[in-house]
Formats: sequence, C-alpha cells, structure tokens
Amino acid sequence: MTDISCKTASLEITKNERRNLTLKQRYALALVQHVNPTHFITLSLNQARRIGDQHHGTWAIGDDTIYSDTHNGFMQSLSKRLCSRTMWEFHRPILRSACVVEGGRNGVRNHLHMIVAKPADVDEEKFRIMTIRTANNNSWIMNGTHAVNIKQISSNLEAINAAFYSVKQGVERLTLS
Repeated sequence: MTDISCKTASLEITKNERRNLTLKQRYALALVQHVNPTHFITLSLNQARRIGDQHHGTWAIGDDTIYSDTHNGFMQSLSKRLCSRTMWEFHRPILRSACVVEGGRNGVRNHLHMIVAKPADVDEEKFRIMTIRTANNNSWIMNGTHAVNIKQISSNLEAINAAFYSVKQGVERLTLS
C-alpha cells in the first residue's frame, strides 16, 4: 500500500496529496467524510411493477428517478423505525447515506449500492432486522433471500473502497440523504 493510500485510509491527507488523487477517489473520500458509513447495503430492485388493480392495472417501468425516490423512501422508513416515536415526531432525523443506482444497461438488473451510517445507540441485530423489514415493505425492492445484502464496514479503508465502488461509474446516478 502506498503512503497516500495509507493516509487516505486514515482520512488524514494534505492538499498536495489530495491533488494526486483521481476525481473518483476525491468523490469517494468526500462521501466517506460526509456519511461516515458503518454498512454497505445492496438492494435488488424490481425492473417494473403493476400499478392499480391486479387485473386492470398498468405496468410502471423503473427509471433513475423512481429508484432515487425508492432510496429516499427507504431511508426515511428505516430512520423512522430506528428512532423513538417522540424523536421522529419532533425532529425527523434521517440516517446519513449515499446511494448509487447501478445496472439497467447491457442486461444488468437495476440495483442500489448504499453506504449507510448506523446510529450508535442501535445494536447490529436490530439494524439488520429493521433494514430487511423496511426493504420487504417497499414495492420497488425485490423480495427474497438475495434482495438485501448487508455488509458491515470495519475500517476506514473498507469505507473508502465501498464509497469508491459506489462512484466507479460516475456521480450522475448518486443520491444523498
């Protein structure tokens, strides 16, 4: 590992060292500093879903706007589940996250890659259970055993790698909360 990689992993880099980073590395570093992620979550998305009556409804095809709204709704629902009712009523705190829509091209199914900051007062098991329950209640997120993949981030280097993975295709499909 180079000296800059080590310093980047500890998030302590100077302006001169920052100039040596690529644009995507700078984006990744900024995301890590903004979110301070504890988890990397992948959500598999429905490519289309029926709107309305089961027999007379129409099909809606997912696009980047719908999937960005799905991320926002997912984070709002998850945040609501993880805080007290009083806190939610008065403050509505939303968990910090960054999400990118990936797929939809060359036969790859659309899915969301998210880096999320788990609240310190929530234990790991509750966070995972609430994340899965929140995904199951969202009509644009697939159901099943492989619909939600949650990976805990244990170091700054893993956080930077997860953020870099999120911006590898660019930032035009990036959503922050």
